[in-house]
Amino acid sequence: MKHYELPSNVDAVTIDWLNHALRSQSSGLVLDSDITSFSFELLGEGKGFMNQVVRLTVQTALGVTSPDLTMVAKFPSQDPAIQALNDKAGENQRERMFYQEIAGVTEMPTPDLYFAGFDEATGNSLLIIEDLAEARVGDSVEGCSLDDIALAIRSLADFQAKWWNDSAGSQYAWLPRKSKDADFYAQEYEMSWNLLKEKSLGVMPRRLWEFGQNLGPYVGTIREYLSVSPTTLVHGDYRPDNCFFGNYQDRRPLAIFDWEYCTEGRGVYDLATFLCEALTPKQRAEYEIDFLALYHSLLVDKGISGYSFEQCLLDYRWAYLDLIVFWAVIGGPCDWTSSRAKQYLNNTLERFDAAVHDHECAKLLL
Repeated sequence: MKHYELPSNVDAVTIDWLNHALRSQSSGLVLDSDITSFSFELLGEGKGFMNQVVRLTVQTALGVTSPDLTMVAKFPSQDPAIQALNDKAGENQRERMFYQEIAGVTEMPTPDLYFAGFDEATGNSLLIIEDLAEARVGDSVEGCSLDDIALAIRSLADFQAKWWNDSAGSQYAWLPRKSKDADFYAQEYEMSWNLLKEKSLGVMPRRLWEFGQNLGPYVGTIREYLSVSPTTLVHGDYRPDNCFFGNYQDRRPLAIFDWEYCTEGRGVYDLATFLCEALTPKQRAEYEIDFLALYHSLLVDKGISGYSFEQCLLDYRWAYLDLIVFWAVIGGPCDWTSSRAKQYLNNTLERFDAAVHDHECAKLLL
């Protein structure tokens, strides 16, 4: 049997390998005949993706090329610094396992999986998933309408209620609690925070600069707090950029991708992530509590008990601390030079600064 090496980037993909990959695993993709040619385009410029993400357009022997024959492939980052960070964290392998073992049994619609591969020798992973090009892609720079936010919250609550205090980590050995990642984030925080400061000179608010400068020693405390029961399955990067809205209205009004940071922890972390990127500071101050109350009421409607709104709000405040840790560690090595990336970075720093101040998050660490 011929050995097929896993491509580490799109330039290493061959027609022979692509035909093998798409026929080697049972998937939601059925090809009418062999692929004879393909083209690709890079996706996600300035969106903060930690991987090389491309859209493949394939042509089969029958000569048919259409939007129905496109797919999205996710390769390791081509930036050595980011790839080294991902290798330390093991996040690419985590996403692969999510799609293979959990995606089909969650309440959260996701793209269909076509291929998942992992090379133990190199640590490289590769996903090929359904292309949801017909959907409206969320935008963390432009933000979301209030209706989109409500939809995202309803989908999140449905998803997390299923896994509430389910100890998913005991079922899936590869799925860590937030506290298990604490040493990694603590070790990387100072260096990554300094990188983020350098890349945001003249932009990062002074108040946030001082706050983040002193956050490193508390990384373990923060992540331990967010790992204590009640826990659920957390996406880990639940933001508009990772959302497809309005695709196949009768089946998936919302679909979510980018699961490499999924973990077990306090679920409201995902809500804090979404609201911080979907709303300006002024909008968040106006609508935040109502959206938090919606999230909590939906959990109660799903039968979740013993979790008060006051506790939910407290967890929400802690979540902002971890968001800064996450952004420093993951965002520090990223390239923020494109115009879209600069705006995204500027928006996020401004919103973190306002949220941490509004919620008096520093008092949680006293």
